[in-house]
Amino acid sequence: MTLPTTELNFDPNWTADEAMRAGAEGPMSPFHRWAAWHMAIEYQAAFESGRKANLFNALQLCASHGLPMPEWVAKAYLKGFHRWNSYDAPSLDEAFDVKLPKGAHVGRLKKERKLRLAVPIKVRELQRQGRAIDESLFHDVGVALNVSGSTARNAYYKSPFRKLLHLQEME
Repeated sequence: MTLPTTELNFDPNWTADEAMRAGAEGPMSPFHRWAAWHMAIEYQAAFESGRKANLFNALQLCASHGLPMPEWVAKAYLKGFHRWNSYDAPSLDEAFDVKLPKGAHVGRLKKERKLRLAVPIKVRELQRQGRAIDESLFHDVGVALNVSGSTARNAYYKSPFRKLLHLQEME
């Protein structure tokens, strides 16, 4: 078995366009690793503000993109694993404090997760074609992703990837 390399093939200080120009084919490409690196930073802030599931989002990024595990990820993982492994917590969700919020609907959460990257990428694609961010654009994004224009708009404004991709609002 070969593990992905942790050697960086990108500069964390690149813009989204610079990372895209360096290559965007597959999860080990400079763009995807650059994006994952920056998302891990976003996940740390969310984790520290109480959204503990972001630990697993960061672990997934590291594993999928061959990135070194940030120190905060290693410490949080080891703390939770120790709580579970020593039976201080009866389950993994309690050990890592990652229970679904009361009243959460898994189907809705699944849909939101799917759209949080797809919508900003489609918006960026249409912007590059000269389109302004307006209701017509969100309608077209919705059609392309099989959701309503208002769902596309809401997903866009909630997405952490919007900030990452430095999408410019040309309203």
